[in-house]
Amino acid sequence: MSLSPDTTQRRRRLWTRPAWGAALLLIVPLMGNLYWPGWNWAPRGFVLVGGILFGLGLVYELASRNAATAGHRAAVGIALGTSLILVWGNFVQAADDVNPAGLIFLCVPLLAIAGSVLSRLLGRGMAGAMMVTAMAQALILVGVLAARNPETTPWTPALMRGVGGNVMCVLLYAASAWLFQRATRAALTERAMTVP
Repeated sequence: MSLSPDTTQRRRRLWTRPAWGAALLLIVPLMGNLYWPGWNWAPRGFVLVGGILFGLGLVYELASRNAATAGHRAAVGIALGTSLILVWGNFVQAADDVNPAGLIFLCVPLLAIAGSVLSRLLGRGMAGAMMVTAMAQALILVGVLAARNPETTPWTPALMRGVGGNVMCVLLYAASAWLFQRATRAALTERAMTVP
């Protein structure tokens, strides 16, 4: 069975944009290696980060290829970007032994993935999944702050940056939920207007 030229073209577009995007973003650490003293990424770091960026780009292409509105595509991008920021920040802190307990925040992107799968990437379900993800992020943050012992963990600039970053992730997940909801309403309104 041979594929039509249109199908072949779509498959090619599916992976070419993520590949180019990952390659372009990897220019930044490459320039750091070449021109910034003390910036020494190993080749495996480039492979790991390149794989993560390519994978996120591919997920974005798959999740947004049938999106009817720009708002839906933006919501997918915000959700994926927020998950990347959350995973990256907490993974680096845990790997550097700065905050090994930060790995609990990795449950949040897993919740987003589960909600996305259950909603089959449909607008209204994705809005609910992202709102639940935002609430889970907020609850974990509140729990961590409530369990904090002020005598052993004072309010340092690093702690305030961490709290600020987590609050930003809550707001970004909520923004993604709002965009999914808005895109769903716009699609329903457009569908209702086209039905005679």
